[in-house]
Amino acid sequence: MSSYKLNINGISVGIKKVDDNTFIPKNIDVLGEVFTTKTFDIKRSDIYDNTPINTEAKEWYTIKSFCTVVTENLKEEGAILIESLRMHHDQPIYVTCDNPTKLFLESRGFKDVFFNCTANKTELRAINKRYFSGKRHDNINRFHKPAPILKKMEAMSYALRQATNTFFLDCDIIVLKKIQERFTKPVCLSPHYYPKADTFKGFQFGFYNAGYLFTTDKNFPNIWKWLYLNDSTFYEQEGMNRIPEFKEIETFGEEHNFGLWRDLNKIPSNLKSLHAHLSDNLDKDANTAHLKMNQNIRKCANNILKNRHQKLYKYTQTVLNLHKRDAFIHYGKCAGQYTENYICSNVLRPRYKLFNSWWDVRDKQEYKHIVKRDYTKKELFDILAIIQEDDYVHVHNQHINWCYETVKAYKDNNFFTYTFLRDPKDLICSLMFWSNERGVKLSKIDNPTNLNDMFEKCLEDKGLQRLWQLPDYIHMLDSVMMFNYENFKNFLYDRYAHQYTPGLKRNTSQNKGFHFYYQNGDIDKGLVDKLMKTDAYKEYYKYGLID
Repeated sequence: MSSYKLNINGISVGIKKVDDNTFIPKNIDVLGEVFTTKTFDIKRSDIYDNTPINTEAKEWYTIKSFCTVVTENLKEEGAILIESLRMHHDQPIYVTCDNPTKLFLESRGFKDVFFNCTANKTELRAINKRYFSGKRHDNINRFHKPAPILKKMEAMSYALRQATNTFFLDCDIIVLKKIQERFTKPVCLSPHYYPKADTFKGFQFGFYNAGYLFTTDKNFPNIWKWLYLNDSTFYEQEGMNRIPEFKEIETFGEEHNFGLWRDLNKIPSNLKSLHAHLSDNLDKDANTAHLKMNQNIRKCANNILKNRHQKLYKYTQTVLNLHKRDAFIHYGKCAGQYTENYICSNVLRPRYKLFNSWWDVRDKQEYKHIVKRDYTKKELFDILAIIQEDDYVHVHNQHINWCYETVKAYKDNNFFTYTFLRDPKDLICSLMFWSNERGVKLSKIDNPTNLNDMFEKCLEDKGLQRLWQLPDYIHMLDSVMMFNYENFKNFLYDRYAHQYTPGLKRNTSQNKGFHFYYQNGDIDKGLVDKLMKTDAYKEYYKYGLID
């Protein structure tokens, strides 16, 4: 039997042949001792190609696209990646994913994100059967998924059909600063920059990280795929050690791609990107050692975000901890129909079960309960009784058909409760025009037909008072704000991490607004003053709802 040795600065280490092109150390511990011995100093250039980007280059490639792979179990992390990219870059992002992930990411409202839905479970199963049935890497585990990994090369090819270059990022990357560099080579790789004592791990797991690379070469994905399938002892990563044999490369600096393989006590001051699973969705598949490493980098990453990038930190917490239960307390003539339609159509579907007694939600037949009226108190309690612990639920009802008891019950069941309001002066005007145009009776009295009469009746009639006065449960709600596009935009971002795109107004009337009629002399000043002096109107000031 042939005996092979690896000679490093005069020290020989036994290696064994795996196949025609691959050798591995006979004993990793022995190799580790070689690299940790103090008898000589190992330079990075002695063991792998580490060619820093030329920061003085006069000409370089500008990034034309980004690409990634996201599966349903990591869709929240995918959203964080895209949001962090969008804080610093506007290039198109090409996402290879499954259909549920596409729907989820689309609901975030990202700009210039394009989807290639070829990573559905059926296709991944077919890939496993074709390429990985019975095949084992030396370092096989349950944490890494061979089929989605193979999609990385497809994601790059997909992007390179649309753009002259692409930057591949694992979906658990968080971009902290602009990551454009003066790229001059066809491939840029990200060294792990192991602590010195762990340098030998490059032979086991790869010297370059497989989640962070830039290329201008349309053939590069094919080379990487071939290495993964034919010449790699640790998934797609160890085979990357041989990329410099095929392509001229340069390497990212230590400020890029800070991950669990680094010394977590030595965080670069100019850190540009993190590599960390902020969710715990994969923890169940990690062994004890890997789990501990994941937990450590997650803690480290959250601390970095919290201390250096508050806006992004808030976003990550929102996405990772989306409230599963919402209750919209709908005030009439406060853009309630617009709010409900936008949120249900653009933010919540398809995950949430929608309870709206006015809407025929045809793709949710079992939950529609269409009665063309508001839910009663009993029906609101019935909804609480039928929902399951893991259900994502959205409930809509007009504010006059909520009460202290129902709001409390929903909050006790972990519902996020919210409403949007309007200055009562504008609300009263809108109510009169809307009700008369549609023949809707607002109370037991006949609808007023002029604004002075309307203001007077809203001060006197209890049926009309309830349409503009704040209810006794208002202080219990999680979010109370005046409706305007800026407030709605901020609400959607803070609550759902959703980027707002204004849509068409709904359920409008011919009302021209309080200020128009007041300046035109259609509303008596004395009535307005009387309204503004009421305790009910002053309640709006208490909640900071009007100036």
